[in-house]
Amino acid sequence: MTLISLWVEDDGCTKFPTQIDFLGDSSVNRALLTVAQEVNNLLQKAYPPQTDNDAFETIAIRAIEPEYMKLIIAEPLTARELEVLQLIVDGYNNLTIANKLYITKGTVKTHVRSIFGKLCVNDRTQAAIWALRSGLVH
Repeated sequence: MTLISLWVEDDGCTKFPTQIDFLGDSSVNRALLTVAQEVNNLLQKAYPPQTDNDAFETIAIRAIEPEYMKLIIAEPLTARELEVLQLIVDGYNNLTIANKLYITKGTVKTHVRSIFGKLCVNDRTQAAIWALRSGLVH
């Protein structure tokens, strides 16, 4: 089963998550992901980012592999943890992440520990591999 989620972000905060479960083999899942990505592209063209705080800024559709679904549903990462995880995948150290997100290095360490706990990993490499394989980040 593949979980495809529609997350609408408003002013940087994830809101209104909608999850749809699909049964099927991996070829069906790949087809669904392709459709989801096309829908995402169309929605972003139809609703471009606005300066108005009430306007939707980002619409993202992700397909999550089945083996990662249970962990994601049991303990979902916060929007900030996803930002930190993306920067970990991009290869940044804690100080650089702190500077990019305008938070302290200690806060980054707290987010990293939380990410490790939620993903059941022991280090940044494992977290990055998990994130890429699961489809949480790109």
